[in-house]
Amino acid sequence: MGSLTPGTAYTYESVDGTTVATNVTTGEKVVVGYVYDPFYKDLANNFFVETFWKDVLKEAETNLPLREAIERVKIIYYLGKNRGA
Repeated sequence: MGSLTPGTAYTYESVDGTTVATNVTTGEKVVVGYVYDPFYKDLANNFFVETFWKDVLKEAETNLPLREAIERVKIIYYLGKNRGA
């Protein structure tokens, strides 16, 4: 998941199955674990999901194959959504 800096103090919290480490000095948050629950109803609001997609979209700014893959995912999503799949 994320990487923690050795020798750094962290606080940990678990919300809705996602464990987050917060750097005591900088306040930076890092996802360090989560419980996979396929029936989790509020997945769109899950910290891991939000952080993951922000990271993916940021990386896609400079990664052409990733950007193209995201466009394909969007097409599949909208085609399925529009036909009620």
